[in-house]
Amino acid sequence: MSKTVTVQDIAALAKVSTATVSRTLSHPEKVSEKTRELVMKAVEETGYTVNEAARNLRKKQTDSIVVMLPNIGNEIFSSIVEAIETVCAKNGINVLIADTEKASMSHGRARAYFSKNRVDGIIILDGKLPLDTIPTGDKTPPVVYAGEWNIDANYPIASIDDALGIQLAIKHLSELGHTDIGHIAGPYETTPGKVRTDSFYQVLKQTPNSPKKPWVFDGDFSLKSGKSAAHAWFQLPKNERPTAVMCASDAMAFGFISTLTKLGIHTPRDVSVIGFDNLPVAEYYSPALTTVHQPRDSLGILAAHTLLSLINGSSIKTLKPIEPWLVERDSTAKI
Repeated sequence: MSKTVTVQDIAALAKVSTATVSRTLSHPEKVSEKTRELVMKAVEETGYTVNEAARNLRKKQTDSIVVMLPNIGNEIFSSIVEAIETVCAKNGINVLIADTEKASMSHGRARAYFSKNRVDGIIILDGKLPLDTIPTGDKTPPVVYAGEWNIDANYPIASIDDALGIQLAIKHLSELGHTDIGHIAGPYETTPGKVRTDSFYQVLKQTPNSPKKPWVFDGDFSLKSGKSAAHAWFQLPKNERPTAVMCASDAMAFGFISTLTKLGIHTPRDVSVIGFDNLPVAEYYSPALTTVHQPRDSLGILAAHTLLSLINGSSIKTLKPIEPWLVERDSTAKI
């Protein structure tokens, strides 16, 4: 059985002290180039590897963060997580994933993640996570919200400017001549759902000739709720049907359009439809979906850099929302 190489072996081979070896491996910028070359040559010759667990224990850091999200299978969340992982990998940080909607994720288990002994920081993508899940005090690692957030929480928030997205969508429909614009809303208990719904009403009030009581269907961001909204729209008297519908998610737009197609309603000839997300499938849908693009990669990058800054001792309270943009395709047309 081969002998385990130790710091003492490296020190003897490089003819330096063990303290110099440790300093070279932990903070190479603090030793001379000659010393660094001697130590690294000895490391290469012996095949020595740093015991990361032991080094992290000395630093009182884990070099890990956890991302807490409500559905790991959700394409929006997964793309944000991918961007977070890219930033963290470049900084030597491991990313753990905790699905808050799993049956096994009890309140106590979720709360246990908020310990500096387990992770160095936490990114929360679940705005419905109870605030009492997050302990207060020095033992709680830095926390950043991303995409969704609790309005009563006092932590940095990386977000998309949803209000601007709704404004861009309605402006586009208005320029096409639509005045009777409806909305398939997201769940009001989530911050994106609430902001997009509130913004829809606010923007419509400022839009000339818009109805005082616009048609709004309460959805939940899913294909199924888009299907239900289509049946509700179809059952309206023809002269009361909105000529354009702003959907709070691409999934609801897909469900809405596909169901109406089966009912003999053509998009955009009979009704123009806009989504919100710009999922990869949107440009390949039939018709290709006009939608508000969420820069999900930028959101993940912002959240990751913010958390790493907090871990390193920076103080950050407010982040500027990331601006979305409208992608015009084939699901909208002049009235």
